[in-house]
Amino acid sequence: IILGLIEPDEGSVIFSDNKKPNFGYANSNPRSFFWRISSKENLIFFGRLLGLEKEKVIDRINYISDMLEINEILHKPFMLLSSGQMQSINIARALLKKPDILLLDEPTTSLDQQGSQKIINVLRNYLIENRIPTIWCSHDYFELNRVCNKFGLLKNFTLEKLN
Repeated sequence: IILGLIEPDEGSVIFSDNKKPNFGYANSNPRSFFWRISSKENLIFFGRLLGLEKEKVIDRINYISDMLEINEILHKPFMLLSSGQMQSINIARALLKKPDILLLDEPTTSLDQQGSQKIINVLRNYLIENRIPTIWCSHDYFELNRVCNKFGLLKNFTLEKLN
């Protein structure tokens, strides 16, 4: 509903300046990628789809891939990546257009402990540095506690504030 992909049964989402912000979104599903082309070609495609000029997309890919330390997988066909590497490319795609708001649905799914910690640290620093409000959904309380200044528990269709 926040992204505008489905309409609410009731109520509405109102943004502070009354215009829809630029969203970045990553979930744990790699189905939207083209499996036979490289990760970099995928990112270029999605960057162009977002309206970015090719040179700008390549600059962003270089910046993000350095930040996420994924340079070595950019030229591999997407289908040859591990599920954790696919998740890193999914996160890179979410950051391509410098989002005003970031929505992350289980962003560390498929990542090992070390990869998960790296993504958490990199994203936390990036979000703080760029002052990007983020909705980070996770089943991992410790992950949320490391990255969020406020979080709650959704239980029986009710949001309970935890901190």
